[in-house]
Amino acid sequence: MDRKSRHLMMVAALCLSLLAAAGLRAQHGYVTGAQVKPELEQTKVSTTAPMLLQYQGRLTDPGTGGPVADGSYTMVLRLYGEPSGGKVLWAEAKDVPVQDGLFSTVLGDITPLNQGLFNGSSLWLAIKVGADEEAVPRQQVLPVAYALSLVPGAAVQANSGKAALSIGNSGTGPALQTAGSVDVDGDLTVSGAVHNPGIVTQYEFDDHIYGGMHSGRAIAFGVIDENGGILSSSANVSSSWNNLGKHYEITIDGHDYDWRSYVTVVTPVIGGITSAWSNDGKLYVGIYKDSTSPGLKTPFQFVTFKP
Repeated sequence: MDRKSRHLMMVAALCLSLLAAAGLRAQHGYVTGAQVKPELEQTKVSTTAPMLLQYQGRLTDPGTGGPVADGSYTMVLRLYGEPSGGKVLWAEAKDVPVQDGLFSTVLGDITPLNQGLFNGSSLWLAIKVGADEEAVPRQQVLPVAYALSLVPGAAVQANSGKAALSIGNSGTGPALQTAGSVDVDGDLTVSGAVHNPGIVTQYEFDDHIYGGMHSGRAIAFGVIDENGGILSSSANVSSSWNNLGKHYEITIDGHDYDWRSYVTVVTPVIGGITSAWSNDGKLYVGIYKDSTSPGLKTPFQFVTFKP
């Protein structure tokens, strides 16, 4: 077909992307875009969806305004990061059948689309048919309204009794993987096992870390030397030795310790009989060689739970 007599008219739609509706002048014709209503119904699939985008258009003869002759036309489709100039980010060429001027093709079935292209940055689609020059201006690829909630930096919010966002993976890989820190502003519920947790929340540990021996959560821990100094501990612990009473006094910030409401496990480093009680909102720890011996000064470990 003669490039000087061709009138190119395309009604284009990208799956999950819509081309802006406008009259756009090409070198030897016109490119127009029209929005297509997105399908909002969720469809469950059993395999990973391929990176493919649907594209539809119409070719007309500028002399008659009617459709071009039926046949196969060579088309080149390109994606750019700029409205003009710039580097070609993706391109593929294919022979596309046209009937009554209408055609439909899939982007990515010849040259695979890279997921990294769709990272929230602007994209422009350019089309070349046969020997014609690439149509100008390029058409910007715009997201469907609901897809805006998935661009980088966006927040997914809902007012529902169900999860605002649910991610699943029926395969062997993880359902979610992050390359940075994760901030949790609210309760965290883990229904599965915690593998290699490293440093857990400052002084809250699931009781299964300690073999499921205790209900509730650990609120404090510490390794105390013989003089009441802290060798290591959670950040809410302070300790001292009471020489008059021959016992250790431990304060747990944010907690008014009462032996009837807390559970504390004490383990002397070199052995002995231990006793734990409370006074003035503090945890008192005594360590004895036997039932008649006064309190010993010896290093020990402790963990306190709030059932």
